[in-house]
This record gives sequence, C-alpha cells and structure tokens, in this order.
Amino acid sequence: KALLNPSTDPARFEAHAFGDDGADDARANELAFTRNVVCLDVVGAGVNLALVDLPGIIRSVDRKEDAGSIEMIQDLVRTYIARERTIIVAAITCKDEIENQAIVHLARQADPTGSRTLGVLTKPDTIEPGTADRWVQVLSGRQYPLKLGYFMVRCLSKAEIAAHKTFDDARHIEAAFFDTTQPWAALRRRADRFGVPALRAELSRLLTALAETSLPRIKQLAEEAISAAVDELGQMPPAISQDSRIELLQMIRHFCALTTLSINAQSDFKTFYQRVRVHLEHFRERIAATRPKFALDKKGLSATQPPAGHDGADASAAGPAAARSQMLPQLPRPSEFGLTGLAGAATTSLASSISMVIPRFGGFGFSSPSPSPSASPSRPGSPADSASVPSPPRTAKPPPGQAGELLGRVDTRKPMTLGDLRRIIDSQKGRELQGYSPYSAFTFLVSACQEDWEKHAARCMAAVSKELAALVNELVDKVFGRFSNLQSQLRLFTQMFQAQLQQAAMEQIGHLLAMERRLPFTLNSSTFIERKARFLHALTGQLDGSAGDAGSGGGKPQQGSGPDSLQRAIAALAEAGITGLTPQTLVGKLRATGTGTGAGGIDPAVLDLVASTLSYMDIATSRISDTVPMAIEYHFLERMSESLEKELVSRLNVLESDKRDLDALLEEDWGIAERRAAAEARRARLERVWRSLHEFGV
Repeated sequence: KALLNPSTDPARFEAHAFGDDGADDARANELAFTRNVVCLDVVGAGVNLALVDLPGIIRSVDRKEDAGSIEMIQDLVRTYIARERTIIVAAITCKDEIENQAIVHLARQADPTGSRTLGVLTKPDTIEPGTADRWVQVLSGRQYPLKLGYFMVRCLSKAEIAAHKTFDDARHIEAAFFDTTQPWAALRRRADRFGVPALRAELSRLLTALAETSLPRIKQLAEEAISAAVDELGQMPPAISQDSRIELLQMIRHFCALTTLSINAQSDFKTFYQRVRVHLEHFRERIAATRPKFALDKKGLSATQPPAGHDGADASAAGPAAARSQMLPQLPRPSEFGLTGLAGAATTSLASSISMVIPRFGGFGFSSPSPSPSASPSRPGSPADSASVPSPPRTAKPPPGQAGELLGRVDTRKPMTLGDLRRIIDSQKGRELQGYSPYSAFTFLVSACQEDWEKHAARCMAAVSKELAALVNELVDKVFGRFSNLQSQLRLFTQMFQAQLQQAAMEQIGHLLAMERRLPFTLNSSTFIERKARFLHALTGQLDGSAGDAGSGGGKPQQGSGPDSLQRAIAALAEAGITGLTPQTLVGKLRATGTGTGAGGIDPAVLDLVASTLSYMDIATSRISDTVPMAIEYHFLERMSESLEKELVSRLNVLESDKRDLDALLEEDWGIAERRAAAEARRARLERVWRSLHEFGV
C-alpha cells in the first residue's frame, strides 16, 4: 500500500484496515502498479526458496493516466523471466483462448525451447460444456507443448472467497471438482497433474533438480570468493599482535631485509641497482672525458693563454714546422683499434700518425672552479662544487715565480696544439737541454686533466644517494604505511643516517682522489711503457718509410710500412667516418705535415710529453673509474645495508621504551582494521558455505 502511494508517509499504512471491497481500496491508490518489489521472508527449517509473484498482464486501464502501466508490467515480467536459472510458472486462464494470452508469447520469447516453462491452467470451472477438448489437447502436450508440461488447478471463486472459505476448504472443493467433472476425472486417473498439491510437489522436484545442477557451480563460486577474500587480506598488513615490541622488531627486520636485497641486487630485487649502475657508468664516461686531446697539426695556440701584458707570440708556434702544419682529419686513439703488442703497433702506426688529434669521449660540459694548481703535482685538487651548477672550463695556472711568465692559464677542455705544448714545456723548463721534456711539465699536464675529478665524484655520489633515498622512502611506505606516527620518525632517522654515511663515504673518496693527484704513480710499468711506446710509434714511427715506399718505390720497406700500411690507415679513417682518401693524397698530407724522423719533424720533447700523458691518463682514468664506484658501494651502500637495523632499533629505543609508547607508534590508521575484519568475516562465511556443500557430497 505504501509503495502505491509514494507521496504519503509510509507509517500511516502500518495499521491500515483493508476493507472487504478490494476494488474500491485499489482505486484510491495513487499508482496502479509499481516496479518496487515487496519481499516476504519465510523463515523455517530447510526453507531456501525465492518466489516472485508478478502482476497479471493487462490490456487496458480505467484511467488514462495509468496507460503506462501496460508496458511497465510487461517490462517487469520480461526482466524476471529472462533469467536463465528461473522457472517460469505461466498462469493461463481457461476463460480465454490461449492464443490471446500475452504470457504465452512472453514465455516463448524468454524460453524458446520451453525447457524451463511450466504451464498452469486456471479456472477450469468456467469452461463452457462441450469445449473442454481444446484444453485436453493443451494439457496432454499435443498443442503448445512444454518440456515441463501443464498442470490444472481450481482456485476459489469470488463468491467462495467472500464466504470466507479456508485453504483446507479450497483443497476439498478442488479435489471434489476434479473427481466428479469430466473429462478431468478420467485424465486424473492416468496422470496426476490436477490440483495445487500435485503442482506443489512438481515445483519442489524441479527446484531440487535445479539446485543439484547448480551446486557444483555454487561451490566453484564459493571457492573463487574465498580466494578473492584471501587475496584481499594478503594485500592488507597483518593485524598487530599483543606484543608490540616484538611486532616492531619484526617489521624493522623485514624492512632492512628488503633494503639489503635491493642493494645487493638479489632475487627479484634488481631495479634499484640497475638505476645505480647507470650513474656509475656516467661517472666513468665523465672521467674518461678528462683525458687530454691534442691537435698537433694546428697552428698557433688553443688551450693556453698568455699572462696579462704578454703579446701572445710563441717562437715555437711560429717555427718552420708550424708554418708547414696542415689540418688533418681526426682519428680514434690507437688503443681503440683493439690491437696489442708489436704487431698491433706496426699495424696502427701509420694510421695513428695520420692525425695528431687524439680524440676524447664526449663529456657533459660540467666543471667547477678550482684554485690554480701548483706546477708541482703534489698539491691536491680543490673540493668539488655542487654537481648541478655548471661552471667554467677546467683550467690550470702555474704559480708566479715558478713557471716564469710564459704561461697564463691552460684550458684542458680544448685540444692542445704544438704551440700550447711548447709553451707548457718552456714554462716548466729548468736546466734541461734541448730535446728533453721536463718531468714537471708531465706532472703539470696530468694534474690539469684531473682537476674535475672531485666534482664528478661528488656528482656521482649525490645521484646514488638520491636513488637510495627513493628506495628507502618506498620501502617505508610499503612496510610502515599504516602507521603514520612511526612512518614520520623512520623517514627522519633514515635520512639522518644516510647523510652520515654519505659524508663518511665522501671522505674516503677524497682520500682516493688526493692520492691520485699527489704524484703520478703506477707499479704497472710494463703497461705504461707499452702504451707510451705505442703512442710514440703512432706519432713518429713509420712515416718516412711509408711515404718513401709509396711515393718512389725505392728503399727497403720497414716493419708496418708500404702500401698495406697505407690501406690499413685509409680503412681505419673510413671506419672513423673519414672517406675519399687515396694512398697518394694521404702521403701528400703526411709529407706536408713535416712530421716523422726526417727534417722538420716535431720536437722529441713534445712527442715524449704527449705519449707519456696519454699513457698515464689511460691508466689513471681506468683506475679511478673503478675505485670511486667501489668506495661508494662499500662505504655507502654496504654500510647502509649492514648497519641500518641496528641504527633504527637504537634510534627508536625499541628495547627500552615503555609499551604504551610503542603502542602509540603502532596505532593503525582508521579504516584498515575495519576493512580487515570485514574481509575475515566474509572469508569465514564463505568457508562455512563451502564445507556445507562438501558435506552434502558436491
């Protein structure tokens, strides 16, 4: 009643007295029909049945405003009977022809095969005499057949209802009608499909069979729901036990174990170290970019600047060799050809001597201003500036009074010409005779190349520290995310501890860099000598012999000379991206440079300085490219892995704090406990259903 009168307070109908004239009471409603469903719960042992009493399908209405109810009722019926697991009980009155009844057509649309439709013929007492044969054909299945068949029931008439006949009276009246009325009495003896008791028994049988076929699927759905509940609980942190101290210790140990696995790249925890490895590789590339480069075929000055008030003239740059110098194409370093030993030196000698430009790896363009180093290499470099602030190119300036007034500043980012090298040698020369390169020129040049090492190391350390901070924050959220009080303290303590380790690691790296910059040093003398000889061989070794053999055909070819050497040199140039050369044009360029052992060759002191610097810087850059990352890993990452648990236990005072303080730290955020309890209750309920089905034999 309340649903049919939505504008009226529902409480008014709690004590509504329905009169005997139901039609008058229905006409007083605001609505004739509604889509809302009235649910009647029947509770009892073994009762598990949902019965939906749909309104009868109508063709017309009294009030024009109720015209929409016709289509609404049909839509409502279609919605319910379309469900695959629904048994359609189609009530068909015998007062009208079966073809005129809409339920027959709707049932066929929802159940074309008739496999879940049960026909119920009502009001057989209204069949006119002599016309019952048509309904006999339907009841026997010869017309409008259904797999579930038809039943016939006789309900109370309006007069009998008005006479207050009971349910038992209705069953007696129904039984007497089918026992005494033909042709139903004869048919009833052959097939008991008459009366409400027979219909009730058949519906019970159908529902039982439907349930039996559904039980395996129901069990499967229960198992899937249990699995989903378990997964949901698995994604939630477990409930806190009564002993908060032990709980906190276990969480800290778990957090530190995850950190160690990531730092050591163990099991499936490799993402963090892969990101760290990128920064270590960048450091190696930046260090490799500090190796010097030379352009011995260029005129004038490039990397050095004269001191203030100097006119910039340089006798060595204006000599005959400089006058004959021509620009030649760049060539990779000899060691890049992958050749070793004397055979490698012979193979690459001519190709390497084509260009006096020794290329370097591409740098990043960052450097930091630093105090002018002494001409002596024993002075360590200045502290590294922030890696994120670009600074002027690295330069080296000798102290006044020691290098004279010939040299101003040296920009080691620019390729050094013969004039630059001559100026460096002259600024460091003492009593050495002509042709001898002073050792201090070598140490000065090495120190100038190492000027940015501290900055690159600091930049690498900052990048690795940033990656570690991101890892720690991620794990703090993962392990302690539900405890906001504990989470904030752990972030603070881990950041403080990480800053301490970073400072200690930078001190160790500073020691390594100070040792590198104190004096050039290596006990790997054979490698140094071999590489220096290879560079000297590339600069001076076979030019005269190769040129003579290719130009005139006279003379005995030396090792590594002749057309084969020229072809190898041209092939090496082609690999470097320089094409279009022939043996004749190549020899012409070589003769034009005036290099080699003949007249007009480069000063041996300059060649010795270039070869020594290149050889030592190969060794030093390779060494520092390993030792600094090793120091970062050992003094920073490994220390973090080993000492983090002890640090956090001490900082949080886990072993000595009062239990109330620990309980406050482990207080969960609201909602997490409620979600966990709901998931656990749902799992328990589903498990009971599953056990019941299992005991039932499903």
